Amino acid sequence: MEVMPPATPHPPTTHQVDEMFAAVGLRHGQRNTRGPKSAKPRKIPAQKKATTSVKVELLRNPAWANYPWLLHGFSTRPGGLTTLYSADRATGELNLGYTAADTHANVDKNRRHLVRAVSQESKSLPTLVTLRQIHSGLIHEVHEKAAPLQGDALVTNEANLLLAIQTADCVPILLVDPENRAVAAFHAGWRGTVKRIVERGVGLMRARFHSDPAKLQAAIGPSIGQCCYAVGEEVVSEFSSQFAYSAELFREVFDSDPVKKKYPMLFLTARAPGHSNI
Repeated sequence: MEVMPPATPHPPTTHQVDEMFAAVGLRHGQRNTRGPKSAKPRKIPAQKKATTSVKVELLRNPAWANYPWLLHGFSTRPGGLTTLYSADRATGELNLGYTAADTHANVDKNRRHLVRAVSQESKSLPTLVTLRQIHSGLIHEVHEKAAPLQGDALVTNEANLLLAIQTADCVPILLVDPENRAVAAFHAGWRGTVKRIVERGVGLMRARFHSDPAKLQAAIGPSIGQCCYAVGEEVVSEFSSQFAYSAELFREVFDSDPVKKKYPMLFLTARAPGHSNI
């Protein structure tokens, strides 16, 4: 299950940054003094009613079609009621995260549409179990609808439970034990990965459900790629300390940003050199 951020815009040009500063009384190299203004409450823009029909599109692992007891899927953008993030502000999208901009009512309805789509419109719908995700190595074994849990993975061998994790850039991973009918869902960000969240989940399934690691099956869902994800030296260092093949995961890129060149002070920290992340 996937929370959808707004579409990523192109990086601003120097001219666009100049215009943005001018709008608040600032110019490159000098500042106009302005009197205090009373803070105005932040307004959430009104959403139009979706003009498209609700038709949720899921990505499924074809190899798991042989297990009729197993319900699974990776959600995509189409098929919801949220219009706030679509380009025309009218096409409905399946936002599943309780963001500040979307309404709880929309998200609740989107989640119900997701459950129906995953269960292939069966009359008996499974119970959705979610987490408050914190980029950790915490794993919860669940057997019923519980109070809000905090962590980044769920495992169960209980029927009629739909384990859900949310991702934007991070990697969603599903595990299935076909023999013991046990399943797991992982939110594997870089912090969870270096904490071996999936390996620990396999160990928990082996201890609790007698799962044989050699017979587990995994599906890795959509996530951001190396082409589009920049990390700092601390991430490279963490992976180097954990994985012998870490050098294969990173490549160094040098580029020039005209905005950073013109406004270098915006990108400096107040900490001494060598004591803060780039």
